[in-house]
Amino acid sequence: MKPRQLTLLLLAGVVLLVVAACAAPATSSGGVKMENGVQQVTVISGTGADEYKFLPAGLTLSAGKTQITYENRGGLVHELMLLDNQDPAKIQQFIDAHMNEDASGEMAEDAVPGILVIPELEDVEAGTSQTSDAFELAPGSYMIACMKPGHYEAGMYSTFTITN
Repeated sequence: MKPRQLTLLLLAGVVLLVVAACAAPATSSGGVKMENGVQQVTVISGTGADEYKFLPAGLTLSAGKTQITYENRGGLVHELMLLDNQDPAKIQQFIDAHMNEDASGEMAEDAVPGILVIPELEDVEAGTSQTSDAFELAPGSYMIACMKPGHYEAGMYSTFTITN
């Protein structure tokens, strides 16, 4: 193959890679899209350094009908809890209660009523996903967290800000 032909072939390959990357779905790193009047939020956790992270981090969403899909791309079992983040003391109370569920015999959501916004997406196995039912999301501050032992402490939480 002549050098000019090789250069053109390599250039065509680079163009194809760029086009393919631009055409990747919005959910490749999490994100938000509207579908039939419902805000579809995709949150992922990855592998390696991203195993204990929710991506994208620090989302700002609009109030209204919302559905959350959690994709666990990591190697461990995780969960996603959507918590009302208006009162930091209540968040800490919930975290403490969750860590003591086995000893106390009381579920954290019962010990701190009203903090869990939707039923948790629990025991999401590696390589799988779960989707919540659609729900109304009011303006305010929310936190997503994984409360599996050691995961929250490793930084597996993020915030959502909900605007009108």
